[in-house]
Amino acid sequence: MNKFKYMTESEIEEYRSQLEAELLTSSPERLKEIDKELTDIAAALAKDEYRRTVGAGPRQQRTAGPIGQMQILGTYGIGTGITNNTNTRGNEPVNGNVYGSSEYRQAFMGFVLTGARSEILEYRANATTLTSDIGTVIPTTIVQKVYEKMSAYSMIWDRITKTNVKGGVSVPTSSLKPTATWVAEGSVSDKQKKPTGSITFNYYKLQCRVAISLEASTVSLEMFESTVVENIYEAMIIAVEQSVVTGTGVGQPLGIVNDNTIPAGQIIDVTAAEISTYGKWAAIIGTIPLAYEAKVNLTLTKKDWDKYIAGMVDANGQPIARINLGLAERPERRVLGYNVVLVDDYLPSFDAANVGDIFGYFVDYKDYIFNSNLQMLYKKYFDEDTDEFVHKSTQLGDGKLAAPHSVILLRKAV
Repeated sequence: MNKFKYMTESEIEEYRSQLEAELLTSSPERLKEIDKELTDIAAALAKDEYRRTVGAGPRQQRTAGPIGQMQILGTYGIGTGITNNTNTRGNEPVNGNVYGSSEYRQAFMGFVLTGARSEILEYRANATTLTSDIGTVIPTTIVQKVYEKMSAYSMIWDRITKTNVKGGVSVPTSSLKPTATWVAEGSVSDKQKKPTGSITFNYYKLQCRVAISLEASTVSLEMFESTVVENIYEAMIIAVEQSVVTGTGVGQPLGIVNDNTIPAGQIIDVTAAEISTYGKWAAIIGTIPLAYEAKVNLTLTKKDWDKYIAGMVDANGQPIARINLGLAERPERRVLGYNVVLVDDYLPSFDAANVGDIFGYFVDYKDYIFNSNLQMLYKKYFDEDTDEFVHKSTQLGDGKLAAPHSVILLRKAV
């Protein structure tokens, strides 16, 4: 307080303006010092205002109180944020311009950063707002939406089996069911062995980090930060789904198309001349075991669905079938009674695939197990070395196909 004892009011105002100019470029440590000095300045001005008010007598009394007091650290989650106080000094124009006063600038800054409203921002009878002032006085309205590229996800995540067993533990599986036989009176059936196998889950770490600078975090909308969190969640789901389809099994889960336990007889070659023929698709579906026909889904890209299945024609060039529309008038993607899951980002289309690549498959996704000992953990922290807020999400998990019996892989042939 003694620092301002011998300073005039105009000198204090000038010093406060210098401090305000530092707000968006200072380190957190400097911000604390600025916050304390601004508080002292407000108290000094309030004391001077009180002396002048009391000395003026009852008829000229004015409201006393801290003038333009603010706590800028509230913007960073420290303290209570900007405090707007009703006072008469906010009405006094500077050089004839009410919008140039220090109180107005502080109140406007509070409105921009936190949305806090103040009577100081209201127009007074003794001030005339010109058309040239509108762009500054009335902030442009910001639409509460971030436009960005959309991704299709959760097509597979909701269908697979999720477990929570300890990593490194083997889960038993069986490859043969016993059979019952009719026997003559006084006889017994043969004893049968039920062979079992196992799958072992490892620990693989999936992580996504997004950094936002201190300055950007200060002036950005809260809606923008929430969008970042949603993007992180979306990225984690997409990474898991990608591994379910094409994971290598090295440092990540093993995907369906790379699983070497699938018998060679369940891999069907499809040529360019066959992919759009009804007879070929009927033959492919004929290889699906009867026990799985009510459970499996066909998975391929949207481009292949639209071009080769929905666009399938007869010898005369006429569509062989129509896509039925439900009550919501949405296309029902089914082929010969089987549901279709479209995954544009996880598989190559038939045209883009190389000979020998898998471009689609039938599978019961319940046979794929994704094991995780943790849910998606989210943490936000401040990196002192880079002055950045970091949003981090981490998950430990592994995934494998528990049983290959329902899988039919579609491979591109010459």
